[in-house]
Amino acid sequence: MKLQRILAKDSRSAKDEAIRRFGADVLVVSNHLVNGMTELIVAVDVEPEAPPPVAVAAGSAEKFHAVLQERIEMARRQVAQSPQVPQAPAAPPRPSIHPNAQSPAPSATPAAVSTAAAVVKPSPLVAASVTPAAAVTPEVEVQPAPPKPAS
Repeated sequence: MKLQRILAKDSRSAKDEAIRRFGADVLVVSNHLVNGMTELIVAVDVEPEAPPPVAVAAGSAEKFHAVLQERIEMARRQVAQSPQVPQAPAAPPRPSIHPNAQSPAPSATPAAVSTAAAVVKPSPLVAASVTPAAAVTPEVEVQPAPPKPAS
């Protein structure tokens, strides 16, 4: 942005002069009376200087393309010659110990399921100190709540 000063006999002619010189989107920064004339300060967009053109030698684009193609082919040969790294097999899914992970027993009614108490067996890490590891299975058992006594 660059500031420009315009002097005219009145505000209207100063505004008209600014529009004529710099276009309709000129920005008026200030206006004052100076020695009986109107001074208008306007902001003007300045075009950035274009960088000097880069001199390109004749045939340099072809040289660049040839070198690029050579490097691409070299990389392809290296990939083709490199031994394939075997990937490890995927781990089996871990069993869920969340009480809602298993569906309720077919004989259970919705009321019994909603009031059921979940019994969770201890995890193998906790139970290993108490029982042999072979006897511990991380499963969830859902038992129906005891029936309510008739009142």
